[in-house]
Amino acid sequence: MIPAPRKRDRAWPEFTTLEQPETDLTIRVLGGFEVCSGNRVVLDAMWRRRKAQSLVKLLALQPGRRMHREQVLEALWPDLSPEAAANNLSQNVHHVRAELTRKAPGQQLLDANRTSVAILDGVAIDIEDFRQFADAAHERPHDIDRYCRALGAYRGDVLPEDLYEPWTDRARREVWRIRRDLLVDMSAVPDVPSTVPA
Repeated sequence: MIPAPRKRDRAWPEFTTLEQPETDLTIRVLGGFEVCSGNRVVLDAMWRRRKAQSLVKLLALQPGRRMHREQVLEALWPDLSPEAAANNLSQNVHHVRAELTRKAPGQQLLDANRTSVAILDGVAIDIEDFRQFADAAHERPHDIDRYCRALGAYRGDVLPEDLYEPWTDRARREVWRIRRDLLVDMSAVPDVPSTVPA
């Protein structure tokens, strides 16, 4: 569960807010963490910057893909002082941007300012696609192709490498529920093909 923001006394360090550039980046959190540029993986769970990974993962799991900075600090550095946690956030935003500059020049992933941190709007996120495909299937409950498309977007559980991170719990339960409901509702559709993903 993501805690509500709390008041801080100190002013935050400056961040650079980016214009929304064209991007072909995709974040994957279903079945494991990857950031891809086109068909090429540029960041994954083997990247040694664990907290920078966690920052991207945390934002990707949020509906709206944006969080107040204080919520990010509480989720990722709950035991640090406000000043130390803010410094860590600034460093890890830099690590993400620097790694992308090295592996995918011209591509941008994060937007950070004095109040919030976000995944840029142009970046695709697989869990968002899964939610949207599921909603589309439920809108036309007799269209088996929509169920197949939604279930085909499910690549696995949310971030299995972060099973014990509390900030993954809500999204993991949500995805389990969405998949369960898709399977239950699809089973009521006549003439379900045998090739439907299990």
